[in-house]
Amino acid sequence: MFGYKVTVTDVATLLVAADDKNREALVKLVTNEDLVLGNASVTFAEGYLISKGSEPCRISLPLRESVWAIADTGKSVDVRVLIPDPD
Repeated sequence: MFGYKVTVTDVATLLVAADDKNREALVKLVTNEDLVLGNASVTFAEGYLISKGSEPCRISLPLRESVWAIADTGKSVDVRVLIPDPD
């Protein structure tokens, strides 16, 4: 298992890189701001919203898929990502 911190701004930021295997990731907001997840072209208006103060979000990632994130205009969000070891 490994974890890391990413600071996401109002520009799409790679949160979890693609891999050659299926895996899961846990995403937890550290900053009290909303965050939106999606692909490399994610916008704050479209994507999967993680609301400030929410519980960690569990994401199942298929083979060769990545997760990108974006914050609202002028905001930055500190995010903790945890990737469990594959079985």
